[in-house]
Amino acid sequence: MRDKLRATVLAFLSVMAVLAVSTPATAHGAYFSSRQLTPGITTRVVWDTARVACYRLPDAVDHLGPLHVELAFKPASADMDLYLLDAQGRQVGGLLGEQGTLGSLLGREVVDFRVDQIGDPGTPDPLPLAGDTYYVLAVAFTDTAKVRITGYYPQIDLGAGGAVDGADNYSLKPFSFPRDPSSWLTLTGPSSGAPYLFRPTSVGQGTCRLEWPADVEARQIVYDPYGSPQPARMGQYLYAGPSWIPVVENEGAWAPPAQDGWWGLLDGFAVGPGALAQPQVDVHYVPNLYAVASDPVLGAAAPPQTGLLTRGFKATLTYPENLRIFSVTRSGDERVVSGTFALGGSYVGGARVTLQRKTNAGWVSVKSVLTGPTGTWAAKIRVTTTTKVRARAPGDPSTGLPLEYSVVRTIRG
Repeated sequence: MRDKLRATVLAFLSVMAVLAVSTPATAHGAYFSSRQLTPGITTRVVWDTARVACYRLPDAVDHLGPLHVELAFKPASADMDLYLLDAQGRQVGGLLGEQGTLGSLLGREVVDFRVDQIGDPGTPDPLPLAGDTYYVLAVAFTDTAKVRITGYYPQIDLGAGGAVDGADNYSLKPFSFPRDPSSWLTLTGPSSGAPYLFRPTSVGQGTCRLEWPADVEARQIVYDPYGSPQPARMGQYLYAGPSWIPVVENEGAWAPPAQDGWWGLLDGFAVGPGALAQPQVDVHYVPNLYAVASDPVLGAAAPPQTGLLTRGFKATLTYPENLRIFSVTRSGDERVVSGTFALGGSYVGGARVTLQRKTNAGWVSVKSVLTGPTGTWAAKIRVTTTTKVRARAPGDPSTGLPLEYSVVRTIRG
């Protein structure tokens, strides 16, 4: 679906680690929590909404020729995608013709499509064919942007003839959404920072899971496994490292299959030597729910919903984090930094954990403690100004990670 992730956008993604417990995350209604349900594996659950624009071309396309769509957006650094869909909401391509270009232009996304066949016979000769219906879809891959959709498509000129392939009997009909040339639509996507930016700290395996539909305020999935679920098209992506290399690129079918009691996408990824995702390196998760069938009874045979639409979803991420800071509390003039330590899927007792503070000269060790029988630890430090801290512990050299570090936590003075 995506030709590449634009460097102009990625430069704006914060290189930061995220620690959160049941915290509102973004400006457009997301909630998330990060907990360890399994020793050494952090589970982050994100409830969020995305706003997309789906526009049906005013007329059925009844003549062969060029179909051109442009998406203008601001700010120009926004990460946007543009799609051309058929009458059943499938992305145009394959037998319907070759996709032209998915542009990576500053402030603009372009789809050029060559209509090389007309379906839906509709009416008998000598009348023209009823033509084919197309939909245009715009999606924000990160944050919020203002957008306008414009373009043109071929239409038969009955005064010049009715042949669908006649060279001189058609015109290019323009369209725009919204119609008012001074108006813009507002689309929202996942945040470019928390909670979609996270940092695995250890070697191991991770997963990303995307579920729909969700009531975000109630934090409930409203999928009915016993009824006819309303089909949707969705995707999820992971990008890792300073150059944002794709780790996971997956797009669900119009009706992704039920997966052991839930419905959506599930992908795994490795963290460690030789893997695209590395310990102590940021990973950016991008969920994408971009088209939903208009009729749950008809399902995949129904056309997509149109208009400016808000979708609720649940994303669940798991990733290795052996050494974890889970809280910072105040005790008089001191702060108590608490956490857990695990290796090999089990919490480790009697291990030495060292708390470090960031200074102009680098990281300085300020306190060492031993973990309790269940792998928990706590260390007190005096904080007078805003400072950054992290924890360090001995790792497992056999995994290529002789030292374990927690993510960095900022403590306010």
